[in-house]
Amino acid sequence: MSQQWKSKSIPTSPHTMKSVYKKQKDDIRNKYEQKKHYSFWWFLVAIFLIGFLYLIFIVLPRVDIILIPDVRTVEIETEFTFSKSVDKLDINEKIIPIRSFRIPGEVSGSFLATGEKNVGDIASGDVIFYNYTGTIEEVVVGDPLENIDGISYVLQSDIQIPGAVVSRKGEVVPGKLTSQLVALEAGESGNITPQRIYLTYLSHERQGKIYGELSKSTSGGTSEVIRVASQSDLDKARKSLEEDLINKLSDEVDEKIDSGLAKMDKNIILEEDRFVAEVNLDEELEEFISTLEASGEFYIYKEEDLDKLVKNLVLEQLSPEEQLVNENPSSVLFEVIPSENEQIFIMKAKVSWKAGRRINLQELKSSILGLNEPEARRKLLTNPSISDVRFRWITALSHKIPRVPTHINISLSSK
Repeated sequence: MSQQWKSKSIPTSPHTMKSVYKKQKDDIRNKYEQKKHYSFWWFLVAIFLIGFLYLIFIVLPRVDIILIPDVRTVEIETEFTFSKSVDKLDINEKIIPIRSFRIPGEVSGSFLATGEKNVGDIASGDVIFYNYTGTIEEVVVGDPLENIDGISYVLQSDIQIPGAVVSRKGEVVPGKLTSQLVALEAGESGNITPQRIYLTYLSHERQGKIYGELSKSTSGGTSEVIRVASQSDLDKARKSLEEDLINKLSDEVDEKIDSGLAKMDKNIILEEDRFVAEVNLDEELEEFISTLEASGEFYIYKEEDLDKLVKNLVLEQLSPEEQLVNENPSSVLFEVIPSENEQIFIMKAKVSWKAGRRINLQELKSSILGLNEPEARRKLLTNPSISDVRFRWITALSHKIPRVPTHINISLSSK
């Protein structure tokens, strides 16, 4: 078996050697550039990681530390004055300036009719009047007449009942006159049997001497009751609209007044301009619509003035070693006391505030920089005025107190 050898040619010309050398040089340059490129990207990654770690461990970590100190309750009861005649707060005299704020408004509402009216026929009948006195008694239309059960009647015309006379036999003969009466209100209750009718406008003694007698039963009274709006319904509607308008105007005042101002919730003056009820008191209906137009006068004061005055009164009750624990009082009760002076309002206040021994928060903050939570807790609780500590961590990967003081918010609370 024959074996065939193949020879591989090797370039030996100067031109060919130069090409090979150039290719090798380019390969070395490309590798260097590639390595340089990779080094640049690794450098960027390192910078990013360093920045990220700095952000996570230095910039972002923040913590809220709430100290619960031993506290006592400071209570004060006092009176102070809201005055229209002063321009600035007077702490010594306990006077707070107020000013008037007027605003117009209108509200409408639908209300149920609850009244009843009998639109049936009115009973009538003949009555004979007797007068046992010696003088003429004049009875005019509208003078109240009643039976023993209190059913009211009136005459249909004015009359004069003649006085009594003495007969030849010495007997008293009463004056006598027949007239027609009608029931004051429609209904079957006006139909009554023959009985005495009293002139109730007379004194009790004269009612026994001047009276009427029905010769026969009154008749013609019928009942037909319909639903109407009563005067009580109108009064309730007005009161309800006043309350609605005050609430509406109160909300508008809150929107219009500047930040930092507050209004008194009481002593609101409502000056009515117009009250309209779309109703006829004799008209049958189930509901009616009423409208109220009025202007409300509110009294405005600075919240800062009230807070400053109340806080100053509480601070006067503290010793130099004490401080208020919370920014706001734990309870506040205000009551307006009536005053005859229209320029002022007297306010009675009862305020409770939590107070504890004075604590230097900046020193405590400096003492726990860089500590972990258990170490910081133990450090803070070494202060005899602190009974408990609470931590709230913000964007922190580890519960370690930041070394940047501004990243630590430390405060007091009674809760």
